[in-house]
Amino acid sequence: MNDSQSNRIIVAGGTGLVGTHLVRELLKQGMAVQVLTRNPRGAQLPDGATACGWEELPEIIEGSLAVVNLAGEGIADARWSQARKKDLLNSRIAPTQRIVTALAQARQSPAVLVNASAIGIYGTQGEAPLDETHPAGTGFLADLCQAWEAAADPAQTLGVRVVKLRLGPVLARSGGALPKLAQPVRLFMGTALGSGRQGFSWIHIEDLVRLILEC
Repeated sequence: MNDSQSNRIIVAGGTGLVGTHLVRELLKQGMAVQVLTRNPRGAQLPDGATACGWEELPEIIEGSLAVVNLAGEGIADARWSQARKKDLLNSRIAPTQRIVTALAQARQSPAVLVNASAIGIYGTQGEAPLDETHPAGTGFLADLCQAWEAAADPAQTLGVRVVKLRLGPVLARSGGALPKLAQPVRLFMGTALGSGRQGFSWIHIEDLVRLILEC
């Protein structure tokens, strides 16, 4: 592995909220960042990052240090019609499968695939604290997350370390859950949500970026 390859990170979904923050931090740390996107020409990326189309797989994965897969339509961006549910599923499963296929074709695979998932895999299980040792729950989100993680699992048979990030709502000023939560308050319509005892497993965008870097 030469020097130009040893610090190269591939980020799928690098134009979204988390991806944009992650790409900036990777660049600050001196990494060479290539962002997989459906629209390379129109991608708005920080200076120093390169936009690549999905058709460039598996070439760009060859010899890279790591792949971070954040691809997927926003869960809370639209009402869950049957068509929307299909989009949510396909926008996660298909990109993950394409990445794993590219890993299988690479002669020199990355050391790690960091693949997004969500705490929705646990479904609704009351007030008991849950961690990664708990079984999956039931419902659409649980089914989606199980299929999402299963799509990444075959990379392990290729000798690639697979990290599945079961994330909760991401809080940031620039997007995600926080602006939606803050809007009623700004309109003087804020009120207590529920009993105040219910869990809300949020993570701040800066902590999430550090978590991904650690992985």
